[in-house]
Amino acid sequence: MILLRWLRRIVKTILWLAVIIVLIPVAGLGYGFLTTSSLTPLEGVADGAPPNPLAKKVRAEIPGYQQPRQATYLAYPYWTVVYAAHDYAGFVAKDQPSGFPYWSYVGRFWQGYATMIRASSGSEFNVADHRTQVVIGIGQTVELALQWAYENTVGRITEAIAGRRTATDGYQARMANEYAGFLDRAPWYQFPYAEKRAGLFGVQPAPGDGAVRSGERKLAFGRHRQAGLCRVRQRYISPGLRSGRHPCLGQRAGRRGDAHRAGHFARA
Repeated sequence: MILLRWLRRIVKTILWLAVIIVLIPVAGLGYGFLTTSSLTPLEGVADGAPPNPLAKKVRAEIPGYQQPRQATYLAYPYWTVVYAAHDYAGFVAKDQPSGFPYWSYVGRFWQGYATMIRASSGSEFNVADHRTQVVIGIGQTVELALQWAYENTVGRITEAIAGRRTATDGYQARMANEYAGFLDRAPWYQFPYAEKRAGLFGVQPAPGDGAVRSGERKLAFGRHRQAGLCRVRQRYISPGLRSGRHPCLGQRAGRRGDAHRAGHFARA
């Protein structure tokens, strides 16, 4: 009977998790469509576009350089994740992570995805492209929601106890900046999470650093978006993303990084 009760609890937990996973993109896209409007396509060629002869030469010399129109549109939501990493790094460089507007960046992903769905509505529907965005969106939502919950409970308590930024806060801020820069040129699952976590455990407290905050930061980093959850994604999710078109894979990563940097500086 005890075993049966445990099995029922396990099945019930799995079912609840499945429901939550399904509801995240439904609620996210609902929010995205309700808070964005249709785009008016611009006519002509964008400023700075390469001359047609050069464009043709590049397409001929680099296999797979040009991808379908829909895939180009649907690459944008991924870059909202990159923008979020840059903004987070800039924020924690001088402020505590508990003050970061995590939910705003959850919303931005789904707004970007909804906008690009509208923009690509005239193109052929590709299941793999949309599956990739849904997986990324679920991961981004869960990670930021968990980080918001942790930083605004345990994190705020240890902040108050410490009364100042500690050496471990500084280390995590530097790693956030390094992670954001890494995303400009390579996919997230290639980042050396374990190595950076080991580096955090080796940080020596500065004079006046409280042991509570320093210890909590070291333990929490294993559950942080740049360690624990990302290790899970490295093992179970990234193989699926590698098998389909993705905005930051292989030889395309460098070109995507250039496009991202241009877009990021333009919106700054």
